[in-house]
Amino acid sequence: MAKHFDELGFDFIELTGGNLEAARMGHVKESTKKREAYFIEFAGAIKPNIQNAAIYLTGGFRTAPAMVAAIRNNETDGIGLARPAAAEPDLPKKIINHGVQSCAATIFADDFMISMPAANTQLAQAGSSDVSECHGDLCHGISDFSNPDEAETYKNAMFKWFGELCEAGSKGRAEIGVFEYHTRSKNAPHEHKGFIRRLLESI
Repeated sequence: MAKHFDELGFDFIELTGGNLEAARMGHVKESTKKREAYFIEFAGAIKPNIQNAAIYLTGGFRTAPAMVAAIRNNETDGIGLARPAAAEPDLPKKIINHGVQSCAATIFADDFMISMPAANTQLAQAGSSDVSECHGDLCHGISDFSNPDEAETYKNAMFKWFGELCEAGSKGRAEIGVFEYHTRSKNAPHEHKGFIRRLLESI
């Protein structure tokens, strides 16, 4: 399929995915974990067959050395960041311009069932204010889940929200939206306002 996309003239092809045999992304084979990117072996096998399109690999990269090694080893042309970029939108700039060697070590790193909604929440937080309001810090207002207290507070609030979703579902309602969580800070204590929602009544 990737070869066909290349023949069609696409500029780049992104390779990503998940472990379909387990709900938790942490349950991947050990050899893959050691190379840090979940699917880097597959990119290495596909890339030699692509003539024109650039190959980008997304999934599992957490440190700058691993990103550099993947490119130098000709396993990929570029790196895609998902959950790390949700937590730190300016992570690429930190790596390239300021010598940062890795993303923050979030408490939820290997728990896909929590880290995915957590990333969705962080994206909503990032989009809730204008860049001009962030005082030069693009992470302003985004929850820091490398902080154990913040992570635990979020986890408890998220589970409560999930329980509300299940209860609504049992009554024939589907509530769709992003879990809205307001990060704790010195000036603004944690506040749980529920979530941005849209109610769909079942027929």
